[in-house]
Amino acid sequence: MKKNKFYCHKNLIYFIIPILSVVIGLIGELVYNFPIQKQRDYEYIPIENIEMDNFDLVNGSEFVSYGGNATLTVSFEKKYIDKFRFHFEYDTTKAMGCDLIVHSYPDGEHAVNEVIRDSNNWVLNNSIVNIRMVADAITISMPADSSDVKISLIAIDNTGNYSIARIAFVSMVSFFALCVCIVIKRRIYIKIETIFVVMSCVIGVFTFAVMPAHKVGFDEEIHFGRAYFFAETIANEERIEYPFGIQELITTSLSNWPYHLAASEEEIKEENEYRNFQGDYLDERDDVIRVENSNYALGLHTYTYVFQWFMIKIGMLLRLPFVIVYKMGRLANLILYTILIYLAIHHMKKGKRIMFVLALMPTSMMSAVTYSYDGWVNGFAFLGCAYLLEEWFGDNEKISFRNYMVSVIALIFSCLPKAIYCPLLLLTVFFPASKFKNRKSMYILKGISIVSFVLMAGTFMMPALSNPVQMGGDSRGGDTSVARQLEYIFKYPLHYAKLLLTSIKDTLISYAIGIEGLGRMGHLEVTAREALTAMGVGYVVLTDSYNTQSPKIKLWQRSAIIVVCFGIICLIWTALYLSFTPVGLNQINGVQGRYYLPVTIWVLWALRTDKFKNHMSNEADNVVLVMINLLILLPVLYNNIVINAF
Repeated sequence: MKKNKFYCHKNLIYFIIPILSVVIGLIGELVYNFPIQKQRDYEYIPIENIEMDNFDLVNGSEFVSYGGNATLTVSFEKKYIDKFRFHFEYDTTKAMGCDLIVHSYPDGEHAVNEVIRDSNNWVLNNSIVNIRMVADAITISMPADSSDVKISLIAIDNTGNYSIARIAFVSMVSFFALCVCIVIKRRIYIKIETIFVVMSCVIGVFTFAVMPAHKVGFDEEIHFGRAYFFAETIANEERIEYPFGIQELITTSLSNWPYHLAASEEEIKEENEYRNFQGDYLDERDDVIRVENSNYALGLHTYTYVFQWFMIKIGMLLRLPFVIVYKMGRLANLILYTILIYLAIHHMKKGKRIMFVLALMPTSMMSAVTYSYDGWVNGFAFLGCAYLLEEWFGDNEKISFRNYMVSVIALIFSCLPKAIYCPLLLLTVFFPASKFKNRKSMYILKGISIVSFVLMAGTFMMPALSNPVQMGGDSRGGDTSVARQLEYIFKYPLHYAKLLLTSIKDTLISYAIGIEGLGRMGHLEVTAREALTAMGVGYVVLTDSYNTQSPKIKLWQRSAIIVVCFGIICLIWTALYLSFTPVGLNQINGVQGRYYLPVTIWVLWALRTDKFKNHMSNEADNVVLVMINLLILLPVLYNNIVINAF
């Protein structure tokens, strides 16, 4: 009985921390809205307090500009401004964007001009922008290339702003801060894979919940369409019919433009109302506009969307609003990614810390909370890496057939949408003969890997090599042609080799351990610090001898890993040169740092060393790892997503 009481008392803290975190979030919200500076009013600006330049006043209350540079300067008594609002009517073929120049007083006395970019999504007619400054004037500045615009109902909104998103963010930060304090105080040891699950779920759920229900990640419109019509694609239906709201989200349209993000919680609500109306999938309204189009092509990549489609269908069966249905597809990606990385870290005995840090980087998490098959690719690539490395350098004298096959199958799955990573299967060829039970088993297992490599390589190499004329390239890249580009490479091999190696060299740090490879979150503004991401990765690589001896990796083994990974990187650049770069261009277009993640983990693992001894306790080491990822990830989320959701 005493033991049970002690157990309950010891684990009570795990229930108290979430509750206390929410309480802190609520208190923070009350403090934010405490009426010390705020006037608690909603004030329409009188016409006489508005100065016009290249605007005309019509109907006694509307300001009209017929394009070009134009400004409206709103003057008022110096006071705290929470939100600035105005109604606008704009050219329906464009999206309305302007700058808000706030004449503010950051120190209470000296005035400065703060510029806030107001990029309104096409679906909006009301601009509601967070100001949160003491000011006495705000200028609406239209750019030189602006179209006709009509602005009216200009107002200052200080009526209070209780935001669920802000409460959630403060609660999340408080939760992690309390957990770190409790771990340090009580010296509690938690397995690193468990920590990953908690961080991935808490941060991931918050992120996709506050992100807008439109394109944010790279090519998200393509991935959403493939996920939404997964069943129809599998059934090989030639034509598909759907609401107009789906059409807007499966194309790069003005309403789906990733750089036009909501500037306040009110704008998010207005956009969500539009999405729910236009994306109504229940067919219960007669005024729903429907579109018919050709279906998506069936390919190996199609099967990677099964979980996203499944969650979308659950949302539909529950008759949830379309915005929730859209976000459930993103949730499916997060769940799959979290499970795969948990299994990978759990299985590894050495190198866990490297995988933990990489898996929680902004780029990795972005692929997990948006429509994409990158979460699938990274998750299965990391899982295959974990099982393969453990068999290669683990404590087992002989290879486990089950673990070996798990690694091969995981790597095959990771190659389904991007077969370019198939050379990772060749790493099994470098297993020493002593790791196999006998020569027969060695030939069988290595044969399985080689055959798998050949089959996966054939899915993308054979069409290009056997009939390059039919491979027209990606139209988004401009004047592209696989056939003519191959001809150019064969005609000038030394020139292309120099171009390839130079391109890799110039981007290696940024793409492998820097901003482009680890700190970029889709189309969102880059706010991560390259030095911080590089230092975080460098720290775990140099100190990974913690608690266990680093495996004795021979030079030829390190070389094998690096050579194979370098070969994959060359394939990545070459594939984009063939399909996405105009013929003969003296640069390679389309390569992104996120493509490096499935191979970066291998190279970093191969660079592990036991020359630096990590003597920290289990608890302290985990705290350092958690802080590395929180200091990199949370500011990026706040500056790019969270601040616009308040």
